Amino acid sequence: MLELTDINVRFGGAHVLRDVSVAVAGGQIHGLIGPNGSGKTTLLNAISGFVPCTGTITLDGGRLNRLAAHRRTNKGLGRTFQNPKAPEDMTVADLLRLGEHGVKTLPWHTVAFRPWKAAQEQRQFNERCEHMLTSLGLDPGLLERELGTIASGDLKMIDIARALMARPRLLALDEPTSGMNDEEIDILLARLERLRESGLTVLIVEHNVRVVTDICDRVTVLSLGAILAEGPPGEIMRRSDVIDAYLGEEDDGEPPATPEMPPAETGHDTPDSAFRA
Repeated sequence: MLELTDINVRFGGAHVLRDVSVAVAGGQIHGLIGPNGSGKTTLLNAISGFVPCTGTITLDGGRLNRLAAHRRTNKGLGRTFQNPKAPEDMTVADLLRLGEHGVKTLPWHTVAFRPWKAAQEQRQFNERCEHMLTSLGLDPGLLERELGTIASGDLKMIDIARALMARPRLLALDEPTSGMNDEEIDILLARLERLRESGLTVLIVEHNVRVVTDICDRVTVLSLGAILAEGPPGEIMRRSDVIDAYLGEEDDGEPPATPEMPPAETGHDTPDSAFRA
């Protein structure tokens, strides 16, 4: 479904991604893991069209490299963000409308001269939103709530709902469980299982080891901008080099210090155009 070939990203003199090649099989959940600063979010940004890169990106056989971010969404790429941001006075319904904008909109003349048709479409849109929120374990009553009044865990689920409103063929998730409690994580995992059963392909950046081992069919490990390992999660989590880079402890028994995040990885803040995309 998604094929990345020799992806390289540079920011000034920093070589952030080095010859990264990954193949994500259709209908599977593919994990992307690694220590902080390893290039995971930068890779998602390259796939999404938010940072320039060299190499080849194809989605379901179609090349994405020269397409703007919103065009990639139209081609079937959905994306969530580690720290989703939107105006706090925007309602949940408004955000979901942005997610669906490139897929289904009424022409202006229909709204102007056939208001009954616009009212019917609005009712159908509300029904789709309520169904989407319910399927993610959220209260449909959130639709009219402003984003600034919603807890961070629910915001992550709402951001997933926004991406799904575009009806993607591949959904890229950037640390979706950060800020979630165990109950919310269980709901998300159950939903991801159903999405996989429906045929959706998922690429997930995740630090929660339980999530990776429970849900992923295959895992790619990044370290210092290059691929360190790839394979089934059970096999990957037993490799000594992965343990040393990602899961291990120092000789004194203390967890390894978190490396300082390079400038490229501070791109977790949502670009201004992200929700429009």
